[in-house]
Parts: sequence; structure tokens; C-alpha cells
Amino acid sequence: LDATVMGFDLADKTLGLVGFGRIARRVTEMARAIRLRVRAFDPFVAASAIAEAGAVPCATLSELLACAQVLSLHAPLSPATRRLIGAEQLALLPRGAVLINTARGPLIDEAAVLAALESGQLAGAGIDVWETEPAAPDHPLLRHPKVVATPHLAAYTDEGRRRSHVAAAEHVLAALR
Repeated sequence: LDATVMGFDLADKTLGLVGFGRIARRVTEMARAIRLRVRAFDPFVAASAIAEAGAVPCATLSELLACAQVLSLHAPLSPATRRLIGAEQLALLPRGAVLINTARGPLIDEAAVLAALESGQLAGAGIDVWETEPAAPDHPLLRHPKVVATPHLAAYTDEGRRRSHVAAAEHVLAALR
């Protein structure tokens, strides 16, 4: 077998969610269906609500990072969350973890992610959002062999676009009422 293309099972791994809004709750449902253990950190969501949704609440980001073999970001961008995940936080993850950022590009320090990939601290990353969009064609993460990269269009499907348009129309109608 070619070890360079060897994957790994998600079953029985720990998924760490940073932020626990609507999307992270849906991710929790899907993750549990494939036997991922789900833990979550969100300082604005009650621990009881996280537990009721099927995840184990973490009191701090550091607590979450220490056990997250897969880390998925679902936080909004604010001054407090800009570069929330940098070299210090990546070092807290178990060696060989995977980072997924489909939330906001500036939540991560892209240079720190590149360094963590090069050192083996991260086994891989899935990135759909970038600090500067569109990402430059020569961005070192865009074509990195350990990165699955998309140009902020992972949700760009016929169904997703339709849902977005219907939701926008419903908001306009609600405002007019």
C-alpha cells in the first residue's frame, strides 16, 4: 500500500467545534451519525444547550483543542475571534489533527497553519474561506498537498442557492409585514 495516500477513519475520533450555532448543530448530527465523538466550545451558548444537541461542552478553547483530532470552525468574525487559531492553539491539538475552516478566513493565522502542516502537527486542512478573497493563485495553502482548498464556494449548489434566495425573500416579506 502507498502510505502517501493512506486515509483514516473518522469513526471513534473526536471532532471539536469552535462555535455552536445552527450550522455546528447540524454538523453535530451528521458527525454523530458516523460515530464521531463531538465536543464544542462556544462562550455564548449554555453548556446545557450544547449537551442537549448531542455534544460535550468544553469550558475553554484550550480544553477543546487538547482533544480535537478534527477541528472545525463555526465562529463569527469579530475583533475577539480574528486569528483565534494561531501557532499557540495549533500546538495544543493532538499531533496529526485536521483543521477545517468554512466559517471566516481571518479566524486562522494562515502562516501558522502552513507551518503546522509542514511540521506534521496538522495532517491536513480543509479551507473554504481565506483571509483575503479571492485567494491569490500562488497562495501556499491553495495548492498544498495536505490541503483541500476551495475558493469560498463549498455551499454553491443549485439547492444552496435556492435556499438562500428563499430565505432572503422570507426576510423581505417579514420586514414588509
